Amino acid sequence: MGYPKRELEIVPECNDDNDNPCCWAMFICRYDGKSHFLWICKYDEQEYVVEDSAGYNRAGGKVYKTLQGAKKAAEAIAWRQEETGFFTD
Repeated sequence: MGYPKRELEIVPECNDDNDNPCCWAMFICRYDGKSHFLWICKYDEQEYVVEDSAGYNRAGGKVYKTLQGAKKAAEAIAWRQEETGFFTD
């Protein structure tokens, strides 16, 4: 089963010293007057983590080797949060 595709937005304030992206925001939805997001943060060349706004790994501690892999995981997490109405941010 595929999850809905969601756009990633670069968070330019988090770019590295060479202005390369290191953090992306994924909008989940607006619920109860709040906007909810997941974040993908790059910590190494092959270390991408799906996080909430407090910096907790929302993928059960899993670290991804590619941005695409982290994005797929974030899409699944976003879908689950939207379906249950329970948001971690």
